[in-house]
Amino acid sequence: MAAKDHVNLFLYDGAMVPDPEHIIAAGHDNKTARTVAFRQGEAVNAAALIEMLKCIIANNRSGGRHKMKGGR
Repeated sequence: MAAKDHVNLFLYDGAMVPDPEHIIAAGHDNKTARTVAFRQGEAVNAAALIEMLKCIIANNRSGGRHKMKGGR
C-alpha cells in the first residue's frame, strides 16, 4: 500500500519468522500477517528485510503455513 510519505510491505507469513532488528511496523495482533513500512527519507535495513524474506520463502517451501493450520 502506498501513501504520500511511505509504502507498506505486507508479509502474509511474517508472524512465522523472527524479527531481531524490529523492522515490523504493524500487524502484531494478526495471526499470520505483518507489515514493514518504508518511510520517505529513512534508511532501509536491507539486510534484515532480505533475511526475513528468505525465512518466509523457506517456511513456505517446507509447507510452513499448512503446518501452522494443523496440516492439509
